[in-house]
Amino acid sequence: MKNKLIYILTACLAYISVGCTKQDIPLFQEKSGVFFTSVATTYSFRDHMGKEVDTVYINVSLFGDTTDMDRKVSVKVVEPDSVLLANPDRYRVLSGVLPAGKFEGKVAIEVNNGPELADTIYSIYLEIDTNEDFPELVEFSRNRARLEISDVRIPPANWFWLELFYFGKYEDEWWDYILEVTGKSSLPWDPTASDKETWWMTDTEITVCARAVKNALKEYELRNPGKKLCYKNGDPWIVTI
Repeated sequence: MKNKLIYILTACLAYISVGCTKQDIPLFQEKSGVFFTSVATTYSFRDHMGKEVDTVYINVSLFGDTTDMDRKVSVKVVEPDSVLLANPDRYRVLSGVLPAGKFEGKVAIEVNNGPELADTIYSIYLEIDTNEDFPELVEFSRNRARLEISDVRIPPANWFWLELFYFGKYEDEWWDYILEVTGKSSLPWDPTASDKETWWMTDTEITVCARAVKNALKEYELRNPGKKLCYKNGDPWIVTI
């Protein structure tokens, strides 16, 4: 009886595998769409001295399959209530593209400086819009993103990682010191980012920069016994490496 049952089950499985072709099995298919890779981007003219007009690139990611041609990415500006919105004269949506064969693309936003940015951070809210290349939205994902612009010092967008691995909490004077010692205008390192055009700094390069800052702090303490360079609250600047 046991052998007979095994034979019957084997025969049934064989019948199913032969009788059900790939075309017989319904597959869940979703049309392609794009969504913002990050929900917030910051830009400060203070970190780009000498520039009064610049282009900010907002990253988008693909949901669905790649194609063998570039596809247009459309966004529109929206105005949520109860937020400090940037004057429309301060920005212009240029273009957006998802390159052929890629899962990530960029939307270009032109920003320009103005007197009201000198002491205030203003927001631009962008929303994915449909077009002929992407006629449907990815409804379960990030269709809206915020771009903050100003002419005041803003912590770099990757400070979470810089704080976690190397430099501790942010303060303007501390960041200025780091940039002065390293001779850099930014430290574009993000160990999780796939966009290597924006976050091009390698693990080795950021480690070299951190060690340079740590050595500079030690040299200062040797030249000034009993003194440390500190935050405003008196806590010393420390490099955790």
